[in-house]
Formats: sequence, C-alpha cells, structure tokens
Amino acid sequence: MAEVTVRYWAGARDAAGADDERLSATSVLELVTALWTGEPVTHGGPAFHLDGGQVRPTPLQAPRPPVWLACVWPNRAPLRRAARYDGVFPIGAGDSLPAADLRAALAVVAGHRDPDAGPFDAAVADHDPATPARLAELADAGATWWLQGFGERPRAADVQAAAGAGPPQWAR
Repeated sequence: MAEVTVRYWAGARDAAGADDERLSATSVLELVTALWTGEPVTHGGPAFHLDGGQVRPTPLQAPRPPVWLACVWPNRAPLRRAARYDGVFPIGAGDSLPAADLRAALAVVAGHRDPDAGPFDAAVADHDPATPARLAELADAGATWWLQGFGERPRAADVQAAAGAGPPQWAR
C-alpha cells in the first residue's frame, strides 16, 4: 500500500502555474498508472512533465495495483475521480463516518462509474471499537473494509489492546 498525497506536489503545481488541485490530482494518477505499464511515458500536463520515463519492474497485479482514493465527505470531486479506479476511503467531519454518509458517497461513485468496471472497495475507519451492529450497518451501506482508528494521538495501550483482541467478529 502506498499513499500518494497530492498536497506534496503543491510546490511543483504552483511552479508550473497550475492553479487547480483537481487537475494535479488527476495528472498524478494518470502519470502513475501509465508508468506502471512499464512502457515509456511522455506526459506534458500543466503540473508535471516527463519525457520517455519508464518504471521497471512493473507491478505483478494486472492491469495495475488497486488504487483507492481518500476523500472528506461531502466533497464530491474526489468521489467522481475514485469512480475511475478501484476504491474509496471516505472520512467524515467527526471521528467515524455515519453509514448514511457512506451510502450517499457510494451513490455518487455509482453515478460516475462504468457498470462493467469490476469490483469497487469502500474502506471505513472507526475510532470506537467495532460492534457487530456497527459492522453490519457499514456492510449494508457498502463498506468492504473496516479499519480500527486510534485518533490523532494513539496510545500504545489502545493499539495493543485492539491487536490482542484480533479482528472484529460479526454475523450477517
């Protein structure tokens, strides 16, 4: 798993005169996925330029490693972008994304995703311990992954307790 943070490229975007972060995010994703093919890539966008760049070895996964995009709900532009890839990791304004917000976010994705595009994952992080009811609620809303969050300042004891408890159990 790799995190691609578009904000990292803000200096390059500003230096190139690109003032639209969405354009830069799209450029980064297009450039990375093109490089994963192993073929020479020439890219001339407003934020990034590459002349015959090549990445070897290529990823083993075909057609490429899965790409999940994060977003802060209710921002819809990242959801429209995520619809072209393999998954989304929406977060809300609070510690845990309500199931209704996940359902709404996935509806935005569905409205922009090719019906034949294949599986699409939705990851949700909760800062509270999982309960069977919460997991069922999220699964019903479309979550395919659940991650235990620990907040901005995780305590070692909380992380150790969660690891010691093992994966959450629930029955559908």
